[in-house]
Amino acid sequence: MAVDPMAQEYDLSRIEDAIRRNFPESKVFGVKATVDTIMEFIKKETSTMDAFWLQKATVTAINDMAQDAFARVPASKRFVFIPHCLRHIKTCKAQAGEEGYACLKCGACKINEIIKACERRGIRAYIVAGGSQLVNIVKKYDPSAVLGIACFAEVRMGLDKMMELGIPTQAVILSTCGCVNTDVNLDEVFAKINL
Repeated sequence: MAVDPMAQEYDLSRIEDAIRRNFPESKVFGVKATVDTIMEFIKKETSTMDAFWLQKATVTAINDMAQDAFARVPASKRFVFIPHCLRHIKTCKAQAGEEGYACLKCGACKINEIIKACERRGIRAYIVAGGSQLVNIVKKYDPSAVLGIACFAEVRMGLDKMMELGIPTQAVILSTCGCVNTDVNLDEVFAKINL
């Protein structure tokens, strides 16, 4: 009988050590692997089948392994990517452009608070429509570190691409997913912005 992963605490540092032992090392992330490879490894190590827990544990492990490299990058060389789905679609008047949406800072959604936190630290923030727009911005401006906020599918694609490019990355998974009117835990976002 499978053990309920939510009823049991796993020692993520033990899992991270196991990941590092089983995959070649990278100076930026601690391992050279894809998000799916790491997730499958955690699934095997913990014998869990709970998809949500696996996603959170995978992102947490990758964040932890990249945190020191990310924190060493000056704020002025970091980019934050915010998903456009956090906008309140019925009231948002932000205009879409080549580099994402231009927030009018109306305060109707959490994007305003995220952008203000980035501005206080001197971090560039972009409201993007998806992974391809993120990649285009990264290739154009070459940030030294990236924080991405998105659903797990977009986080997975973004982390894989940033690992491929050797860019230290942190990620926050949306607390409510979908294509419109999503939500995120601002405390998690601010903690990453303030690393």
